[in-house]
Amino acid sequence: MNKTAKYTATTKYIGNHGIDWKRELSEMKPEDWVAGVGEAVSGIADAMNNIEKYLPTGELQRGRDDAMDCATRSPHNDLETQFNYCIKNGLVSVRNIKWLYDQGYMDKNGSVALSDPFTAMMSGTTRNGNSLLSPLESIRVNGCIPKSMLPPPPNFTWAQYHNRNNITEEMIKLGLEFKRRFPVNYERVYDSQFATMKGVVGVAAFAWLPPVNGVYLRNNNPANHAFIIYKSPTPYRAFDNYPDSYDGDWIKQLAVNYKFFPHGYRVILNENIVDEPEDNKKKTMKKEQLEKLYRLGFHREIDDGALPYLNHEQDFVISEIMKSNEWEKIDRILNWAKSDTLWRLFMPADIKGAVDYLKKLDK
Repeated sequence: MNKTAKYTATTKYIGNHGIDWKRELSEMKPEDWVAGVGEAVSGIADAMNNIEKYLPTGELQRGRDDAMDCATRSPHNDLETQFNYCIKNGLVSVRNIKWLYDQGYMDKNGSVALSDPFTAMMSGTTRNGNSLLSPLESIRVNGCIPKSMLPPPPNFTWAQYHNRNNITEEMIKLGLEFKRRFPVNYERVYDSQFATMKGVVGVAAFAWLPPVNGVYLRNNNPANHAFIIYKSPTPYRAFDNYPDSYDGDWIKQLAVNYKFFPHGYRVILNENIVDEPEDNKKKTMKKEQLEKLYRLGFHREIDDGALPYLNHEQDFVISEIMKSNEWEKIDRILNWAKSDTLWRLFMPADIKGAVDYLKKLDK
């Protein structure tokens, strides 16, 4: 704790973007997990590299007012990056990927997008901002909901953004289901460890003086903003919710000796394969059913590309197959064949009839 004591005297800064240091220091506890102390804590994205391939879609933190929720956006950006990495590298189950898509967690770019207003409000963000800890703890306890369910209002004021009347019971319930499927934890990381950490670290520093030749140089101003950093390939690059004044993107190149607040946090994502309701289990696609569907519909045996359909609900599998390019080609051929007298000799049943037949198998 003595590493942060020098910050206790100053809790309000000109140009603060959402860090309440007095609250952060009051919430820190001796039992908090700390990187490198005790048993190591692992997550499903620990091997993440080539971070910039998986960064989320950038979004401005300001409307008419500043949302003052950088302490929420930093761990959200971290989680979204980890999700994108895990999904694209097959580290999340097909069942949970489908759940993320069905519940609206994926944005138009195919990236996971979490609702910043939800976590900002659930963690008690004020006009002075928030601690680094409170949003992390809210994510751990309350889960996250998709941005599509509670997006930032257009050109928002602070009051519009933080209107708790916008949070519904449905949102709270979905957040808890997210928590059940994707448990999240975190550990404190000290600045002496930043350069050796793998993946992403959530940090705080002063934001932002103008860059010099595209690089943000060290300054001694007090930390007023939270964001994530990573190595690419050397320290440090930052992903942030304010555009880079050098080239207009959301990534900033920081000097190797850039001054950070003395600690940050590593977010740890894991996955649970949850039991589906009994009525869904009865309709789960088995290999024998999948083989029958491919023979009736595609007139061939299944291959490795069909295996992800196993253990999905039958209606979902049929819907996905009917949207495939292979289905469209065969359907065009069969529609042409129906108009020919040879149809009755060589094609006794159409694909849609076969699919309808398969739908009835478990009823």
